Amino acid sequence: MAVVNNYENVVARSSTGEIRNAPTYKRTFTVRCDNPDTSMVDVANAPGIKYGDPHPHDASCFVTNVDVDADGDSMLIYTVSYLYTRPVNDLSVTGGVPSSPEGGSYNPPDPLAIPEGYWSGGSTLETRQNSTTRGFVQARVNFDGVPIKMTNGRPLTSGVVMDFASEQLVMQNYYAEWKEVENLALNVDRMNGEKWPLDATNAWENGPMAWKVVGFNWSFKQQSSGQQRLEYFEVQVTFKRNVLWKYNPAVHDLQGWPPNVVANLQNGKAGIPSTIPMLASAGFQELIYPKLPNGQENLNAAPIGLTAIQSEIIYRNCAGKPVPNPNGNQDPNSTEVCEQFQVTEPTTEEVPLSLKGKAVPRNTTGAVVVPWTEEYPLVPFDILFGKGPPHKPSPTTFPPNP
Repeated sequence: MAVVNNYENVVARSSTGEIRNAPTYKRTFTVRCDNPDTSMVDVANAPGIKYGDPHPHDASCFVTNVDVDADGDSMLIYTVSYLYTRPVNDLSVTGGVPSSPEGGSYNPPDPLAIPEGYWSGGSTLETRQNSTTRGFVQARVNFDGVPIKMTNGRPLTSGVVMDFASEQLVMQNYYAEWKEVENLALNVDRMNGEKWPLDATNAWENGPMAWKVVGFNWSFKQQSSGQQRLEYFEVQVTFKRNVLWKYNPAVHDLQGWPPNVVANLQNGKAGIPSTIPMLASAGFQELIYPKLPNGQENLNAAPIGLTAIQSEIIYRNCAGKPVPNPNGNQDPNSTEVCEQFQVTEPTTEEVPLSLKGKAVPRNTTGAVVVPWTEEYPLVPFDILFGKGPPHKPSPTTFPPNP
């Protein structure tokens, strides 16, 4: 039971081509056997051509498909067809990538080698509720969102719906062992804790917290050739980019932030991700602080209570014109209680507050509350990608399964 002869059917050669696509070639061989029980593997291997072999007249194309068919009703003659092409925009099926596309040199695919990873991406618009401006200036590092106010100076604490551009990168990579896949799965919803990509020239745009893992998918794959089988995992990880805003210690009230992250913000090594909510600080009450000997409040001490923010009462005559308080001038520091004609009353609308929780004039920039909303700590990206640049997935080095 063996192959006794094989030859190429020259007249059956064919070729197709299309602009901007790789050409396709087809070669057909006739294989004769001496027994109907001859192995189909032996029949396919008879011409001596295997997956990944280059075309004899165009080395940029290689064997990607082998087809074996019985010739008519004969049980001793087979037709073996080889399809040559160069996969375009789909490296997942090759197990190899072009070594030098500019020079026309290509690595032949290896069906028993794990494919190399690649990247894709895009950008979409998202809508979010925000109580601060995005503070656009020419230098993005000076982003300094301020509370949105009505024309009378009252902060719009309810916020407005804004559109935010959301850039995403998708990494398609391949791993031989489940532990690598599991490690990626456990880091979804985590922001990077270091400059990324590692060779980015603009540290601010790609610094700590600039990217976040927002999606993860995996599937089990198999490839076979020459009665050998390769098993591996195909993984897709989606990253979302956060625009970073410059931290302003005179405006931003960081609440619940990890101490190490605050330190990076304070020394200029990190920015505030745009996905973190920013709320205008305003209210009807303000903090009370202990008094200094000169009667002023000691704003460096711990507050001792809350009090209603007072606004001056304006009395008017029948013509609607302002008139003096019927009680006359009153010492603002007096402890006397004027029940008939009060000088002040609790404010009836929210007033901007400073970082110290004190009322500030309406034309003044009040504090912006920035609460930490991340559930998980920052992740060093070398845990996910090793020491290589994460935007260029390094080839998997695990040996294929026997």
